[in-house]
Amino acid sequence: MDDPSNVPPGWESRRERRLWLIAYIVIVVVIGLGAARQLYKLYGAPASDVPDAQTTTDPRPAIDHAR
Repeated sequence: MDDPSNVPPGWESRRERRLWLIAYIVIVVVIGLGAARQLYKLYGAPASDVPDAQTTTDPRPAIDHAR
């Protein structure tokens, strides 16, 4: 089963295969969490988190570019 003649480099032993598998799982989880965080920021954040122009403490007048 552990015949090293037909496996890619770095996969010669069970220990190396296990370490590669753990590394791949960690990479997928980190990328998935980053994507979920970005999607939540894009679509899931409630509108009350966005400061309104009237509620800011900045004394400068708000400029409306939506004309």
